[in-house]
Amino acid sequence: GGDRVVVSRWSYGLRTGDDRLFPYARLFKSEVVRGDVVAFNPPIDSVRHGIVRPVLLGRIKAVPGDTVSIEHTSYSLPHNPCPSPCLGAEYYLVYSDNGIGKWLVQDKDIIGKVLFVLYNVEYNGGLVPVIRKDRAFMYVR
Repeated sequence: GGDRVVVSRWSYGLRTGDDRLFPYARLFKSEVVRGDVVAFNPPIDSVRHGIVRPVLLGRIKAVPGDTVSIEHTSYSLPHNPCPSPCLGAEYYLVYSDNGIGKWLVQDKDIIGKVLFVLYNVEYNGGLVPVIRKDRAFMYVR
């Protein structure tokens, strides 16, 4: 908690459009790799209020084509390879909060790869936040 991170929005290709005004596309697309820590928007049906969806962080646990088990039922994550940069709907299983939060995230909702922690801010009940120097410029693996 309190980490301010740097995210590479180009790591999986430039994400353009959001299907509201312009169609979603990913230019110069590259693969999302199992184990990557990513920034993503939660699925639209899980957001309760407001138009702006929050940004969450999580680790990729399963990629398209993998079979996952959720509550004693096995599911296969869809894998729709296509020649265009945007038409395939690929899904990833992302764990956040030390494996407590599990999200099925579509490719278009992944913002980018988390590169490093820039700094960490703690609010200890005082008016002035404390910046933890031991968390500054930590590479995320």
